[in-house]
This record gives sequence, structure tokens and C-alpha cells, in this order.
Amino acid sequence: MRRPASRMNATADPFKRLARARLDDALFAAAFDAVRETDKAAFKRCIAAHFADAPPAPLGRLERIVHRGGFTVLRAVRPPVCVALLLPAAPVSPVKLLAALLPARTSGAAHVAVVRPAGWGWEDQVLTALELAGQEDVFAATPEAWARCCADLAKAGDPCAVLDLQAGQGRLAVPDGIQAWRAPAAPSIGVFCEEDGEGVPVDPAVLVRFHPDSRITLWNAPRRTRGAAGRRGTFAAFAAARHDAVFVPEARLSEALEHCPLALGPGGEAHWFWPGLDARLLGQTRIGFMEGE
Repeated sequence: MRRPASRMNATADPFKRLARARLDDALFAAAFDAVRETDKAAFKRCIAAHFADAPPAPLGRLERIVHRGGFTVLRAVRPPVCVALLLPAAPVSPVKLLAALLPARTSGAAHVAVVRPAGWGWEDQVLTALELAGQEDVFAATPEAWARCCADLAKAGDPCAVLDLQAGQGRLAVPDGIQAWRAPAAPSIGVFCEEDGEGVPVDPAVLVRFHPDSRITLWNAPRRTRGAAGRRGTFAAFAAARHDAVFVPEARLSEALEHCPLALGPGGEAHWFWPGLDARLLGQTRIGFMEGE
């Protein structure tokens, strides 16, 4: 069931220090069998959406752009050798994880690893999402083992990146000198239903299940949902609440973007994006310039 990594031999394995911390395939198999089929289908839609939005980058690409006025720009993009995703010792949203993992996998990196502090359990949904994304290197590492791995990365001098999803609940430090992107802590999620009770944009129970790390508020929902708070109010009041992400009816989607960095419409409970996290930013970009063509 596990998919072999296509570029695993492109360079020496930068995560060899964590070899003893690798999760056993039996954990993935058991989790895959335990997760409901509808959730697996949702994770597949999430994966497909990210590949459609940002397909894999050409490796070592060089662009030559000739501008009006006689200026030529050369832009060379060197993909990262490796990218590590750090998970917290706390509940993890499988779709938020995929929203960070997939840019890492499409960045052109030769090696991508998911690392979590040793001693914390792994949710079936998280393991199944990783399985469906074809993620091979998954580790439960001690802070000491991770620190030794980081020291190796720093010595190599190759472009590497860390995507830190620990959000203040981390036991795995990111040392200076390694490019890091950090997810915000416990993003708040708002779901807006029209005040007449029509236009519920998502299944609230699925949303709660897929986002155990977020505070979820349902506005004007026709019924209560365990794990989510309830409020009533106009769309203006909803916008003023300043949620980190919102789920709204289709007619409200463009309006919601004026107030929130992430707005998702009907069917969006299976999806997540991290605004500002772009696969192209994980490597090194070099610029050449000259006057003339």
C-alpha cells in the first residue's frame, strides 16, 4: 500500500539520524482500516485540490523574462533538498496537515519528512491522510534526536525548510539558520448560516471531526453541534468577529475575503489552505539582470 518515494536516492538521506524513530507500516495499515470511507474520500479531494492549485514544480527551472524598455531578468529557482513538517504533542487536523504537506511535496524537495515528539499518540485520520498523500518518512522523535538531525542539516549547507505546525505546543525546536514557516496557533473557525436557517455551507459534525485543534463557532445554525459554540447575528457581526478562517454560503464567498484570509464555500469542510505558504518559497531564488536582450 505504501508508495515508494521517486527521488529518495537523489541525495544522501538527511533524516538518517531519525531512522530508529520511523513509524511502523503496521500502524498505517491499522489506521487505514479504522477510518470511515467518507473521510478517506474527503482527504483525496483535499489532495486533488492542492495538486490542481499548485502542481509539482519543475526541478532547477530557469526563467528568462524580457521586459519592455530593454531589461532582461533571469530567475533561477533551486528547490530545497529537504523539508520537515513538525507536528505538536496535541491533536492535529488532518486537512491542515495536508495543506502544509502538499506544498512541501510539490516544491521539488528530494526528501520530505513528518516529525512528531515521541510519546504522543497518532490519530487514525492523520495516519490515513499521510498514507493517501504517499508520505513515506514519518517519525516519532525525541527532542535530542531531532536536534542532532538539525545539526546535520545545518552542516550540509543545502537549502532546507521546516514547516512548523506546533503552534506554541512544540517540543521540537527549530534552530537558527534553517528557513522556517510557522502555522498560527489554534486558528478560530467561523461558519455563517443565513439568519433564516437556510444556506448551511458545510456539515458541522464533519468540520468538528476534521479540526480538533480549532475553536469553531456556528452562526445562526438551525441546530447545535457537539464540539462547536453557537452564536446568532448578522453577516456584519460575523465579519467583525475576525475568525482566522470562515465557511460561508457561495453568495458570501467574495465578501468574506474582504474580512478573512481564508474563506471556503459549500463542501469546504474537506479542505484547508495556509495563506502565505507557497511551494515556490521553500527553495532558493536567484536573480540575474542586465540591460538589453
